Amino acid sequence: MSFPDLFALSTKKFCTVAEVLVWTNVTHKWDLKALFYRDDGIDIATWAAAAAMPCWNRFCDSVGGYTPHEFENDTFSWSINADKEFTVASISFVVNNSKSVVWDSLLIKWLKAMWDLKLPPKIKLFAWRFFIDRLPTKDQLLKRGVSNVSNPICDFCGNLLESSSHLFFLYQEVKEIWNHIFVWLGIPEKINIEEFVLFGDLQEKVKNIKRRTMINFVWFATIWCLWIMRNAIIFKGEVFCFDDICSNIVFLSWRWLYVGYTEFRRSYYEWFKLPLSDSITL
Repeated sequence: MSFPDLFALSTKKFCTVAEVLVWTNVTHKWDLKALFYRDDGIDIATWAAAAAMPCWNRFCDSVGGYTPHEFENDTFSWSINADKEFTVASISFVVNNSKSVVWDSLLIKWLKAMWDLKLPPKIKLFAWRFFIDRLPTKDQLLKRGVSNVSNPICDFCGNLLESSSHLFFLYQEVKEIWNHIFVWLGIPEKINIEEFVLFGDLQEKVKNIKRRTMINFVWFATIWCLWIMRNAIIFKGEVFCFDDICSNIVFLSWRWLYVGYTEFRRSYYEWFKLPLSDSITL
């Protein structure tokens, strides 16, 4: 849509060209005000033009430069394709090429790595919202004007504003959980805890695809279990429990791998003892 502001103001959003085109003998003129008549006949074109300047001027120039044929029928055309025909592939093309406008290349790369995993759909949706910072953390709810956030303080620490970075990475107990999981995995590559916590660094440092896949499952299980614990504290009155979170991370990552990959048939005990054993196949 070339003029979304004017479209939003128009009272005749789906009118045809013939409804705003007046023919006099062999000449024509545009009745653009007709796009802004209310049902009671009141003309709001002046107000609409003022509200949407300079969009209105560009629209008038664009339409004024078009010369129609008197007996031409209104038709729809799909401007994205050269042949003006609608295809689903053209929408996919536009969406894929619009990502770089909204997200930077690194974020797109991380999202692709996440979508390629055989995670449960619910977890993929959660991870997508996590990466684009659209989880309903308290700071985000306040930004969106949600007025019933009675206490914006993090329920983990009770001191600072709850944000995604604080909730998943910066709170001291959360840092200890990441460190515990890092030690449990025993990643053979030369990677430190700071690189393990950062999803992007993890993708670059771990070259073995099979091992990186398993580590990614554990990574997503970690942020998911932290989120579940956060919700349990807020909505069920539970208390933060280090051992429960760590146990759930180990179990969920094993279960997701077991369900997602038919080749992964290690027992939970084997996964718990040697999570990155070279004998594991995916």
